[in-house]
Amino acid sequence: MSGDRRWSTGKIPKGWEIVAPVLDALQEELKEQITAGHDGRRKVEAQWPVHQISWQRTRYIYDLYHRYKRIPKPVYDYCIKNKLIDAALVAKWKKPGYERLCSTHTINPNNYNFGSVSICRVPRYELGPDHPMVEDKFTGCRGCASGRGGRRNIFGNKYGQYLAAIQVSREDRAAKGEEVPTESIWAQDEEEAKFDDAAADSDEEEGNRRKRRRKLQPAVAIEALQKKITDSIPAPAPLEDSDDDEALAPSKQDPAPEAGSKPANEAPAAPAAASDAAPEQKAPAAKEEIAKEEIVKEEDPKADDGKPTTAAAPASSENPPQPAPADEASK
Repeated sequence: MSGDRRWSTGKIPKGWEIVAPVLDALQEELKEQITAGHDGRRKVEAQWPVHQISWQRTRYIYDLYHRYKRIPKPVYDYCIKNKLIDAALVAKWKKPGYERLCSTHTINPNNYNFGSVSICRVPRYELGPDHPMVEDKFTGCRGCASGRGGRRNIFGNKYGQYLAAIQVSREDRAAKGEEVPTESIWAQDEEEAKFDDAAADSDEEEGNRRKRRRKLQPAVAIEALQKKITDSIPAPAPLEDSDDDEALAPSKQDPAPEAGSKPANEAPAAPAAASDAAPEQKAPAAKEEIAKEEIVKEEDPKADDGKPTTAAAPASSENPPQPAPADEASK
């Protein structure tokens, strides 16, 4: 930084000399644009240079710290604390899909009709042939959507160049002994084309790296969760010696019974039925049946006419006597 303390009255951190020449040149350019006339411009274009220079200054500090690691953290924090860069815009650049965002104004639905966003947020391959070129009325952005086909220079002028890439490239070339332009912080046409090609390759490599990181995130999360669950399970306590080993030991199974032998726990057999009575008990019953047959023959002599006569069944509890039919009772 130059001798004056134009940015802040606080202590300037170490490493400020890396960014001081570019910040001073941008401040002078901003003064010229504010004092210059607006002849030949539309009304909405009056504030475009002011916003675009502010975007370029924010992008310069952001790339030097996050991408190229050329400035220490105290310098980065000093720029945020003194509002030299847009902290809200930097926070959006860290999120996927907003790497080239021109302003937080363009993604606020309250600033546009029907609760939408600016047309510069629409990818170029979705615009169609009816919109060969678009410009946001607030910032002059021609397209800051991420993805394939996106514009590297979102403003289409020198304020859309990436000054950090230009400065790093010139320092590397100067270290090799090559001649580098020093009259301007912005790149010329041929130099800018080389930076755009190199930046496009770098963006593609960064995009591939982010895709690989997103693919690895689920596997890493699952592995961390499994490790957490495993660590949370307590280890089993060791078994202590005890005198009651026989009580803790499993009971021995009874041996299988041999063939032809009765099991010890089998229930006793039921008593024999009444039909299995001794022969001595059946003899009186047979004599009684013969006596009844003789009585029937004496009362009905016609019963022995060549037809077999059915002996009456003895009366018992199992076979009670059946009543005679009505026609026989009348006789």
